[in-house]
Order: sequence, then structure tokens, then C-alpha cells
Amino acid sequence: MKKKVMVLGRFVYGTWYGAMVVFVAVAALLFGLQLANSGFHDIIAWPKGIHIILMLIALVNLGGAMLFSLLRRRFRRGLAQFLLCGVAFFGYVVMSFFVYCVPTRTSSEPDEEWVESTICAATAIPRDKLTFLGGISAREGINVFSVADAELGKFRPGSPWGAGNDSEAINHYRSIMKYAHIDVTLPDDARILRCDGSLEYIITIVEANGNRYLFCKRL
Repeated sequence: MKKKVMVLGRFVYGTWYGAMVVFVAVAALLFGLQLANSGFHDIIAWPKGIHIILMLIALVNLGGAMLFSLLRRRFRRGLAQFLLCGVAFFGYVVMSFFVYCVPTRTSSEPDEEWVESTICAATAIPRDKLTFLGGISAREGINVFSVADAELGKFRPGSPWGAGNDSEAINHYRSIMKYAHIDVTLPDDARILRCDGSLEYIITIVEANGNRYLFCKRL
């Protein structure tokens, strides 16, 4: 085991390309796992922040390899690693954006301040009437809540994904429930209401089987 660690150390810090290979391998492996997880409807709720942090550690390691080369007076190797740092940083930014955009199941509940300012302020539904059920983390993220008995004065019939209660609109909400692993079945006669009180989010409520489900999607 010790010999393997030494061989790995020589590869990463003793060559001009080793740390870059590690960065590319980490980024590609994690992104591939995330795509596979997303394709299989998120078997695991993937925390995107951890993915980005691991890529950042691999990027910092490349900078460390450059400093190590300079301290050993391997100036040409250090220069090559410096140039690779620029390439890796660009790759880190691009990959972070793609990580942000890939749809995955939400791994944590949104913070209270966000719920108050985004949902409660737009819908006039008190915070204690909302219970987080799950969601989808993506560029246009979706959060789903159950709604207890509350006035819906800011909602009107209709859905942005179809006219009234047609099957196309209901199927859209069903797909969100399925992807977010929310164990709720929406019947064909579910009633859809939309709120026009937000400019940055589409907020709708689906009434089904005596329950209400609020969907908040970023535009």
C-alpha cells in the first residue's frame, strides 16, 4: 500500500501532467455518476455542492503541484503546470455550470428565508401551512410543498402547462412527483390553480384527493 501511495505521489507531483490528469479524472467521474444518477431518476439524492467542492480540491491540488515544482526549481515543469491551472480553472467553471444545470433530486429543504420571501410573500400563504415534500435541483429548480387549510385568494384556475385540467398538464405534475420521489398519485380530475404574484417563479397548486400540493418553479 505504501509503495502504491509513493507511485501515485510521484505521478501527481513528479510530472508536469499528473495533477491535471487527476483533475480531469475527478471531474469526469463525478459528472458521469451524476448523469447516470439523473438518468435513473435519482436513486440517490445527489448533493451538487459536494461535487463542486471535490472538483475545487482537485484544482487546488494542481496549484499545489505547481508550487512544489517551483520549490524544487523545476521551472519549466512549473510553467507548464501554471498554464494547466488556467485551463483547469476554465474547465472547473464550465463543469460547475453543467453540474448546476443537470436535473437531480433535491437533497435538502430550502431555507426558511427563501420560503418566506419567494412563496409566502407571493401567495399570502402562512409559512406554518407549508410542508416541504421534495423537489428537483436544476437551472430551473422545482420545490414541492403540501398546503394545509389556507386562503388561496391570489390563485386562479388554470395551469401554465396546459389549459385547465387537461391530461398534458396533469402529466407534467405527475412527472415532477415521480422524479422527486414524492409518493403522491394525481388523478385525472385534479384541479390546477396558478398564482400571478411572482415575476421570477411559476407557482401553482394542484388539488387532488382532498389535498393541496404547491409547486414552485424558477423561470
